[in-house]
Amino acid sequence: MGAPIAFGIDHLKIMTHLISFFIFIFSFFTEAHPIEQSTVSRKNLEKKLIKEIRNVQKRRKIVSLSFSFFHDKTYTFNYATGYADLNRRIKATPDHIYTIASVTKSITAMTLLDLVNKNYLALEDSVHKIIEGFPPNVTILDLLNHTSGFLREKENENYLAGSSYRDVIEHLPVKFNLKIHRYANYNYAVIGALIEKILEKKFSEVANDYYYTQTGDSLYFSNHDNYKSNRLFVRNYVKKRRKRILHETVDFGLWEPAAFAQTTAAGLATFLRQHMTPHFIDYLEEHAVTIKTRKRNKNRIVKDCYALGFRLRYVNGSLKYIFHNGFLYGVLSTMYYFPEKDAGFVALANMSNYPNETLSLSGFYKNVERILNTEIRNTDSVDKVNYDFPAGYKFQEEFKSKR
Repeated sequence: MGAPIAFGIDHLKIMTHLISFFIFIFSFFTEAHPIEQSTVSRKNLEKKLIKEIRNVQKRRKIVSLSFSFFHDKTYTFNYATGYADLNRRIKATPDHIYTIASVTKSITAMTLLDLVNKNYLALEDSVHKIIEGFPPNVTILDLLNHTSGFLREKENENYLAGSSYRDVIEHLPVKFNLKIHRYANYNYAVIGALIEKILEKKFSEVANDYYYTQTGDSLYFSNHDNYKSNRLFVRNYVKKRRKRILHETVDFGLWEPAAFAQTTAAGLATFLRQHMTPHFIDYLEEHAVTIKTRKRNKNRIVKDCYALGFRLRYVNGSLKYIFHNGFLYGVLSTMYYFPEKDAGFVALANMSNYPNETLSLSGFYKNVERILNTEIRNTDSVDKVNYDFPAGYKFQEEFKSKR
């Protein structure tokens, strides 16, 4: 037999390093690896979202659909399908610009709140201080929440180019003594007039400046020149029986703040993500007005509210969704935020029914929510996350003092 091997200090060091190396390799393959799990989870999420988007487009015969999804302020997924221009067979991309219909109101509201934060006016101020002849008991907050007393416009009535806010006041039935929610585009037409009167600038310029500071993207407003000069603007279509008919937009002047902004789905998703901070959600809830409460079944009570350009939906007392939908002839839009998931999405389409039927994307959120429930856990507590406020955004001192 040979002499026994003598283990010196050098040999012990080598053995120690080898053991450490094998322990590391073993732990790498046996323990959860968060980066890999996150990548796999997001790939599954994206596949399911793409499948749902294509199904919606095919089922509803939508010409194109642009979609932008975000989660936890760090992850974004953009996707587009269909044709931005059906006649020229130009395929839609995430860079294409869509009219966003009534989702415009959320941007208009935040543009006005920026002026409130800069002390140009207060939510409690009477509109009469700025626009002479307006009833003195209607406040800025009333316009934002549709509690001013304007009655909802009748079908096919009054998107008139060149109208003034005085035309709105003089020719529409109003009940200014009511302080209940009555959704009407006229409220936001007046907000646009307020902004122009305060700053002595066109509303479109002020809104674009604010939107750009929040998103780095541009905000446009519907007119023929956009389509002629830039192929990134999608063409809008309406469906009449089995035909798709091109629907041209026009300059809508006064009504721009209510329904005629144009942007990308990704830009609008960034806008939504920037504002959905815990403190701003508190601010929305603080100023919310109830639209209706209904009992879906024995164990499910749903309450819909409106606050500062956003709709809020509570289920059994818990805030489940913050959203806004839009519909114009040739245009469909929706944006949703899920507070429990800290996730949200925007979907924009250039197709709608003609013109007495409403084809809405509003139900799309249910399918997205089902996907999120299988792929993303609820946040333990969004309030624990220290998000920054949106760029240039601050809260009124009296609100901060309450907290």
